Formats: sequence, C-alpha cells, structure tokens
Amino acid sequence: MKLSRIFLTITLTIFLLAAAVGEALAHAVPVTSVPTANTIVETAPEELRIQFNEPVVPELSRIDLLTQAGQRIEVGALAPGNAENSSLILPLPPLDNGTYLVSWQVLSAVDGHTTTGTYSFGIGVASLAGVVGNTQTAAQIDPLSATARWLSLTAIVLLLGLFSFRPVLWLPARPAGDLPENYARVDQKIYNAGLVIAWLAVSLMIVAGMLTLTDQVTTYQLFTGNNLIAWLSTRFGWMWLGRLIVTFILAAILGRIRAFPAGARDPLWWAGLALTLLLAVTASLISHSAALLRDSLNATLTDLVHLLSAGIWGGGLVQLALAAWYTRELAPAVRASINLRLIVQFSLLAGLSVGLLMASGAYLASVHVATWTALFGTTYGRILLAKLGLMLPLLL
Repeated sequence: MKLSRIFLTITLTIFLLAAAVGEALAHAVPVTSVPTANTIVETAPEELRIQFNEPVVPELSRIDLLTQAGQRIEVGALAPGNAENSSLILPLPPLDNGTYLVSWQVLSAVDGHTTTGTYSFGIGVASLAGVVGNTQTAAQIDPLSATARWLSLTAIVLLLGLFSFRPVLWLPARPAGDLPENYARVDQKIYNAGLVIAWLAVSLMIVAGMLTLTDQVTTYQLFTGNNLIAWLSTRFGWMWLGRLIVTFILAAILGRIRAFPAGARDPLWWAGLALTLLLAVTASLISHSAALLRDSLNATLTDLVHLLSAGIWGGGLVQLALAAWYTRELAPAVRASINLRLIVQFSLLAGLSVGLLMASGAYLASVHVATWTALFGTTYGRILLAKLGLMLPLLL
C-alpha cells in the first residue's frame, strides 16, 4: 500500500468521525408543550410545560415569556417537570387575553449541546397575529465545541492505533530466530515515533478539554453561583471530568513507559490500551446515540463499536506507515518478510474493522435518520450521505 494512499485513508477516516459535529436530529428539542405550540386556548394557563426528547439541565436552561409587543413578563422559577429532567415547568402570573411568544434555551444533560427555540400561543383571540407563526428550533454549535470534538476524536483514533498495533501486529511480525543486527535500532525508532504520537494525542485531549470548558463557562457562567456544580452533576460534566483524569493518568503511564527498559514495557502498554478504551467509552456516553429516549443502550454500544472500528483502522494505518518507513533500514529479505506479515495481518484486522464500521454506521443511520425526507432534507442526513461517499474511495 502506497504511503500517499495510507495518508489519504487516515485523513478521511478522521474526517468521517468528526463530520458528525454539525447539527443532528438528536439535540434536545420539544416533543410536546402545554399550552400546545401555536394554538389558541380559552383560559389562561397557570404554568408552561415543555417536554423534551432528552434530559436537560434546568439550572442552566431558561424559558422566557413575551407579549405580542415584545415585553418580557415576570414569571416564576423554572423547575424540572419529572425525575429524568426531560420536562421543564414555568409558573405563570395571571395572563390577559392576547398572543404570547415563548422563547426557550436548554442545555442537554447528555451531550452538552445548547438548543434554542420559539413558539407562540394565544389566549381568547381569533388568530395568532404579530408573532412567530411556526415553531422555530435551532442547535447552537459553537466553534470551540466543534473543534474540541474533532481534536478528541483525532486523539482517540491515534491512541487506539498506537496501543493496538504494536502488541497485535508488530511484535508477531518479528523475524523468527536470531534477529538482524540493526533490528533493535529500527524497533526503537518505531517505538519512539509511537510515543511522540501518543504525547501528541494526549496534548490534543487536554486542549479539547480546555476548549470544552471555555465554551461552557462562556455560555453558562459556570463560575457563578452553583452553576459549576450543576454542570458537573450532569452526565456530560462527569464525562468531561473523567476524560481529563484518564488523560492525565495516561500521560503518567507514557512517562513510565519511557523510563522502563524494553522488556518491562508490555504491562504498561496494555494499560495504555485500556485507558484509551475508557476514553472511547466517554465519547460514546455523550454522543447523540446516548441521548435517545428509545434504545439508547443499543445505540450507545453501537456508537462505541463504530468509534473503535474507525480508530483501530485509521490509527493502525498511521502505525503501518511508520513501520513501512523505518523498516527501509533493514535488509531487503528481512524487510520483505516483516512487511508481508504486517500487510496480511493488518488487512484481516482492517477488513473486520471496516465491516463493523459499515454495519454500525448503517444501524446508527436507521436510528438517527429514519426517513428519506430526513436523509435528504436535514443537515445530519446530508452529512451521512457525504460520509458514505467518502467511504467509496477508501474501499477501492
């Protein structure tokens, strides 16, 4: 396999993972509301109730009520409507007949995304005039949040490839019998290059964590009152904190690996793989699949398989490229023997990974984009079509 083809595959694989940063169908959006959106009621309601499709953070969400003239009405304190925090209740003062606009903003407790929207309702009027006629909903994807997701997925891909390639592929491809004189030097170079990639990935994870925190602090004033505690009590906050802790433990292991002699590195290497798997789990637990109200467990596990498959495939290609580069120093016969074993073994692993990647992707597509209209008429659906198009040259 040519290095240019390997580089193209690596780049597209990472893009395939990060392409889902844009708007998706699984953001927190209203399912029902009382009064019903864009309807007219005869008597003034005592409260507003909005049911969302996934849990939200009441302390970091808001619902505003405005008159037809745009004047904000003083309302009661926002409260959760159920134990899952997927419903919000807003106590209302006595309201006169007229048309009102509801403006809401919520923070998803699962994936940490912000969603906003508006709708109107009327009390004792003939028509809804002078306000928004249709429900409007929009997901706010901050550039910091999108960049953080891209960096973290890139880091996980690199780490999965690194920690799986050496024990599963490189060491079994070692020549039998007496090793060539310069084999140890080549092995050390590949090892050191892998550690450089590992440190790069750890750095990307730390930067991603800081970007995420900066985005959330800016949007929700986390250092004001109890906002930080409320944020950390969500699944997204827990996963952010857990990911940061795992990353620092991984950094400590990389430091120990560097200091240990060659024969003592394997246990720490497997520990690095285990920690990388934990990082992948945190990514799936705050994915759109985890936010589904139905079959969220199956969808989350499938999302994890999707991420691991892409990571082992794309990250493994990085290591395969390094091996192909450094083994040029070996004698032709030895180099040919090693490369043949690597290519055969990696082809089997890559074939399995691509199969799982496509199968899991098809399942996730059926969950998140269930209709042809959603496939062609939504941003998420169009991104999915683009990802499928990018898969074709990788398989040729």
